[in-house]
Amino acid sequence: MQLMTLTETQAQRLGADAFVFGFPLLLMTATMRQATGVEPVANGEGFNRFAHLRHFVDPAAKTIVAANVDTLYSLTWLDLSDEPALLKLPDTGGRSYLMPLLDAWTNVFASLDPHTIGSDGGTLAITGPDWTGEIPAGARRIEAPTNNAWGIFHLHAHNRQDLDASRAIQGQLELEPMSAQGSTVPAPLPEGRGDSALDPLPPAHRRVMEMDASQFLAELAAQMRINPPAAIDLPMLERLAAIELLPGCPFDWSALSEATRESLAIGLEEGKELVSMPSAPEAGRGWQVLHTGAGSYGTDYLRRAHIANFALGINRPEDAIFPLNTTDEDGNQLTGSNRYLLRFEHGAIPPVDGIWSLGVYDMDQLFVSNPIDRYALGSRDELELASDGSLEIVIQHQPTDRCHPNWLPAPEGDFYLMLHLYKPSESILEGTWAAPPIQRIA
Repeated sequence: MQLMTLTETQAQRLGADAFVFGFPLLLMTATMRQATGVEPVANGEGFNRFAHLRHFVDPAAKTIVAANVDTLYSLTWLDLSDEPALLKLPDTGGRSYLMPLLDAWTNVFASLDPHTIGSDGGTLAITGPDWTGEIPAGARRIEAPTNNAWGIFHLHAHNRQDLDASRAIQGQLELEPMSAQGSTVPAPLPEGRGDSALDPLPPAHRRVMEMDASQFLAELAAQMRINPPAAIDLPMLERLAAIELLPGCPFDWSALSEATRESLAIGLEEGKELVSMPSAPEAGRGWQVLHTGAGSYGTDYLRRAHIANFALGINRPEDAIFPLNTTDEDGNQLTGSNRYLLRFEHGAIPPVDGIWSLGVYDMDQLFVSNPIDRYALGSRDELELASDGSLEIVIQHQPTDRCHPNWLPAPEGDFYLMLHLYKPSESILEGTWAAPPIQRIA
């Protein structure tokens, strides 16, 4: 087939748009490989089983990014290519929980919580896009739009003394292929299974960002066979066909002219910059509120890529939102060589019906070890309020006794902050409440 002739400008633009379009799929794939240790849709032992994190997340965890430290996580990667997976949720004893289900392109296609499922347990049959058949009596059917999916079960412990009881509830989560119904439920994966499976590979985010143009485009073609894009993506697929990048077909980089390859490579690097560029923040504050439209993006590929880059696995806004900030109030990158202050005025501490916390992460979206093992502060901590009722959190790398217990240790290098706001109030969702600016202090 004769390749379409592209101008250098057209090829450069296509390279940028291809990266923005495909980044969420490849990031999900890389994260899946890190967690399961096997290729997608390979029926490997890492699929259709829970991996329980029975401790609050710490720097040792490399397969969950931008985590909070008030939640016990149970993660599962689903392979629905052959048959449905049966998910059995336990009675949580009144504890709140949340389990978003994301397709391979990072869309949230279902959100399970006490409001949608109940808190006394239930069975769900999660089916793939091409499966037809009958599900077991009493089960509720949920259709996934892709063969691979990611489930992130968040169980909110009442407090840190509730850890053992919450772990017991984790142990009652069940997941199995539908054909195995009634047989012995597969044991959960050992804790930390994903972290050691592919060592010494770097975190998934960095692996995708370090791909060159030929690697990225070839991987995109391969992964679109396993998890095809949606029907609304047809115009983008027609553009990619100009360089013979077709879902499921081997991509031949060498068949392109040298000028086209060079322009695509330049464009791909521009795409990386676009994805990494902060969204337009609220003037003077710097916080990026990613929740608008989160979980359902249509053809807003740049927004989807932004959110995947900074908060992979984000929830729907009515369930939880995560404002993040990479800069101080003057627009300068947050770095451990400086000291910062986040001050919530009296009456302006985050208004949520659930829990809230402020976490600090390196630019790989992971926690960094510090001498007091503190990676977030929030509503479950014994924070000191000022005499006027305000709350001041000091963020810095070097410890000072004066800052305890409101000191949030920062990494030595660049970092960013994220607020985890579960069950946000209407004032948060409507934008009448906003997080204060981050002040740099001497």
